[in-house]
Amino acid sequence: MRAVQPAVRGQRAPIDLASMHRELRRKGMTLLLLWQEYVQASAGLPTYQYTQFCQNYHAYAGTLRRSMRQVHRAGEKLFIDYAGQTVPLVDPDTGELRRAHIFIAVLGASNYTYACATPRETQVDWLRGLSQAFAFFGGVREILDDWAMTPLDQTARHDLLEVIDDRTRKSTVITSQLPIDHWHAWLNDPIVADAILDRLVHRSHRISLKGELLICAHQAITLAALRSQVRPDR
Repeated sequence: MRAVQPAVRGQRAPIDLASMHRELRRKGMTLLLLWQEYVQASAGLPTYQYTQFCQNYHAYAGTLRRSMRQVHRAGEKLFIDYAGQTVPLVDPDTGELRRAHIFIAVLGASNYTYACATPRETQVDWLRGLSQAFAFFGGVREILDDWAMTPLDQTARHDLLEVIDDRTRKSTVITSQLPIDHWHAWLNDPIVADAILDRLVHRSHRISLKGELLICAHQAITLAALRSQVRPDR
């Protein structure tokens, strides 16, 4: 980053904010790195501290374009993604060098952040990182596992409606092997089914998983191992 010579003796070295804004578009570039370059390029001159450096940039960036202000309520939204760059990770047993992918989850209101390393960016890695983030934040208080595995009687349907109604504005995770298109028929009560699905389906984020169930794969591996230990009679 290029520093500009101060016009007045004793004045802090000016910041090339336009150049700084362009540099931040580069992958891996951060305000901290730009500040360090600014200090090095301004050797012998008074410089801005990191906090003031950032304040100057944010004030400049705020004049470039208008944007819609987003209001985040505490605990309402969690933003998740993978960082653009990987980091080196050494296997302590083999010494093999691998590239770890960094999963990041950030709460919108507080910027409270969780991060973890995963071996890849597959769906399994994504869901594992998300579940660990939920555990870290304590953000999911209700999990309905194996939804629609058994029939419900009238009392159970109304109890379920009360639970779903109470969770309308709260975080809830539902897992099911039954396709969503079949949920209405499974509930077996048009009025209650409409009420429950109206609260669930239209306000949710869906993640569809495909492939063999892990429990089935585990059973198949166990059965194959047992068969390999059985010797035929001679």
